[in-house]
Amino acid sequence: MQTRKRTPGILKLALITAVTTALVVVGLPGTAGAHHPEIVAEVECTDVITITYITEAWEDDRRTPNNPNLRHNNLISITVDGVEIATGAFTPENNFMFSGSFQAEPGKTYTIRSTAMVRWGVNEDVGQPGEWREVTVEAPLTWDAPPTTTPPTTTAPGGTTPSTTVAPSGSTPTTTIPTDVEGEITESSPAQPVPGQPEFTG
Repeated sequence: MQTRKRTPGILKLALITAVTTALVVVGLPGTAGAHHPEIVAEVECTDVITITYITEAWEDDRRTPNNPNLRHNNLISITVDGVEIATGAFTPENNFMFSGSFQAEPGKTYTIRSTAMVRWGVNEDVGQPGEWREVTVEAPLTWDAPPTTTPPTTTAPGGTTPSTTVAPSGSTPTTTIPTDVEGEITESSPAQPVPGQPEFTG
């Protein structure tokens, strides 16, 4: 098997990894034909394990830039361990690629295959059907769960909290709100009768 000097566009994504993400790229050819799909997959661990795949039409520096029709395929099948889970197409509208995902079981190994089910080209008159590539990924048995966040607490202005006085049964409770008062407070007492002055009786 010859090794191509140019890395296919989709395989450039293999250079991007994260702490909780394992990216596996193990492409295996179906036959020796030039027209074929490429595929990569990554395992992302949050509260569950998710495997995401991206499949893309082959790319050739000498042929496909001037003739994108060579990358067109109307029916691509995605299988996981031999069971079809999705179908799609390589078209100019999706930049000759598409993706999908599925939930995985801890510690299990999965083989994801992308297969061209029909001939290539808009009119299906280029290349041969049946070309495939596949990737094998292993879901971790254990992983670090993402950190949880605690919502912030809210404090009333001034750092004080209104106090409530509970009234006896049958009456309405009153609420006292603390207030900062500046200046001198003068308390007025009820009016008193003047000594020696008779009270007005009407």
